[in-house]
Amino acid sequence: MKREDIEKKLDTAVSGMIPEDMFKRISENIVSEDTERMKKGMKKFSKGFVGVAAAACVLLAVGVVGVPYYGNNYVPDSHVDIDVNPGVEIVTNKKNKVLEVQSTNQDGASVIDGMNLKNTELKVAVNALIGSMVQKGYITSDNTGILVTVRNNNEDKANQVKAEVLDDINVALSTNDIKARVMNQTAKNSVDVDKFAKENSISIGKAVFVLNLAAKDSSLDAKELAKMKVSDIANLVVQKGIDIRDIVDYDSDDSIWENIADAIEDIDEDARENAVSTSAAINSAKNISIEDAKQIAFAHAKIAQSGVTFIKAKLDTEDGRQVYDIEFYSGNTEYDYEIDAISGEIVSSDMDIENYTIPDQTAAQPNNTAGDIGIEKAKEIAMSHAGVSPGSVSFVKAKLDTEDGVKVYDIEFHSSNVEYDYEINSATGAIVSFDQDIENYAIPTQPAAPTQAASSGISVDKAKQIALSHAGVSGASFTKVELDTDDGVRVYEIEFKVGNVEYEYEINASSGAIISSSSEVDD
Repeated sequence: MKREDIEKKLDTAVSGMIPEDMFKRISENIVSEDTERMKKGMKKFSKGFVGVAAAACVLLAVGVVGVPYYGNNYVPDSHVDIDVNPGVEIVTNKKNKVLEVQSTNQDGASVIDGMNLKNTELKVAVNALIGSMVQKGYITSDNTGILVTVRNNNEDKANQVKAEVLDDINVALSTNDIKARVMNQTAKNSVDVDKFAKENSISIGKAVFVLNLAAKDSSLDAKELAKMKVSDIANLVVQKGIDIRDIVDYDSDDSIWENIADAIEDIDEDARENAVSTSAAINSAKNISIEDAKQIAFAHAKIAQSGVTFIKAKLDTEDGRQVYDIEFYSGNTEYDYEIDAISGEIVSSDMDIENYTIPDQTAAQPNNTAGDIGIEKAKEIAMSHAGVSPGSVSFVKAKLDTEDGVKVYDIEFHSSNVEYDYEINSATGAIVSFDQDIENYAIPTQPAAPTQAASSGISVDKAKQIALSHAGVSGASFTKVELDTDDGVRVYEIEFKVGNVEYEYEINASSGAIISSSSEVDD
């Protein structure tokens, strides 16, 4: 067994044996026996000595095993400040478990209200706090700036924790469909900065920022800056025309705000008020490589790379999430994967068995084979059923596919702002399934569809209200609102997020009745 495994097992065992007030109780026992010995005098010396010696032995034993346990689990190690205008501070132990979460101002108190994050993992606390800030309207996509400061006297540990926190914030923002500027710095504890932060009810990180900016321009009052949001301070820099190139990396092609966001206050390490070392400002996520993504797809498909012909392999963005879009053939099977560019998680996968082989061979997809209606006939059947003319249609997909062992033509097309999706039996021409989605982006000259009530039914806004009321929330970030047809019934498909909870609803477009609902807490 490795040394670190042994230490971990000992640590776990000791944690179950030693009560949290062990050190206090031992100390009290020693004092009480010492006092007793003083009162009873030398006649009781031997008895008192035995008591003290026993307590000392216990203390020695606890010191050998318990002190490292205590130091690792109960002594503050890192301080993480997250500042928007609500300011919150997370205090962690050496294992990055949360010891305490506290607010640095009144808005921060509302963010953590009702939360008990003690003993949770740091990333859990970060996700919960960002979710709360989004839910309460403190973080929006409207040029919000987030300043992250990690304080630890060990510079390597500070940088390690900072990298993890930035990744966690990035994930939380993506989960809540929010785009914001995340700025960061590391700092060592400073008496002057700490005092200023406490006096002005702000985080240490924001204190470092405003003190340096006030030192740059004597007309600025650090205390007044402390009351402002980070994004408002950036606007003030623009209005006053302050040259910030000596405290931030500056790109003349970008706006002042972008420059501040790109390298937040490259703070002077020699400043009297603090001893701060800064890092690059905007967090760039460490993506897996495209080759890694390919290998993940091969492993899942259980095929060797040598037998593969690639159609596409590129980095893409889906719903604010970076993914690798991987498409390839192996034999006569087409594989389509979307793989998370950061975690390597398979977001989606699809496998289609084609009745033709690799595209560079002569055996191309047949237009019409024995017992096959042909792809053009399948298109006609779909357009006729949809009631649209060929001149008004833009085809997205038309191919021969296999569903549950039955060959079907998979036909997708747009007409106006409606997307149609058909599966048509290739032998009989029967419509196996069809779907119709009214998109909210197709016709720019019209209001974002769907805005009107479904024929003599409820409006999309009414459907949203029904969903929010049922969920017991007043506001949300909507990720999907579509008018769809399910088993011949027109329904609104509604998806939204509140904090780290995702809700999904299907609502009858005629009556407003809730057909189905579900909620899921994101990790």
